[in-house]
Amino acid sequence: IRTYEGGETPVLDDIDIITLAPELPGALDAIQSLTKFNPSASPGANPHSVVVSCGHTEATYEDGIQAVSHGATLLTHLYNAMNPFHHRNPGLVGLLSSETKLR
Repeated sequence: IRTYEGGETPVLDDIDIITLAPELPGALDAIQSLTKFNPSASPGANPHSVVVSCGHTEATYEDGIQAVSHGATLLTHLYNAMNPFHHRNPGLVGLLSSETKLR
């Protein structure tokens, strides 16, 4: 997640879904920002939010819960850079069997 030069806000009209690692600095703020309704979207663009998926990550189960609470709704590329599933430390894969409610 990077800051854009010149204070420019990136145009997300053509972006429907992204995958990011929720444990990275700034990721939760990015998830919350990306998943907001955008009433000022360009004409013809979808004013609804970008879908955020968690993936390419070493996030813990707790990181995943935080990501979900900030608006993430999917998991991508299971086990790609993820720690293996363990019953005492389920990681993001543990979210698949979680009763955590999405928004």
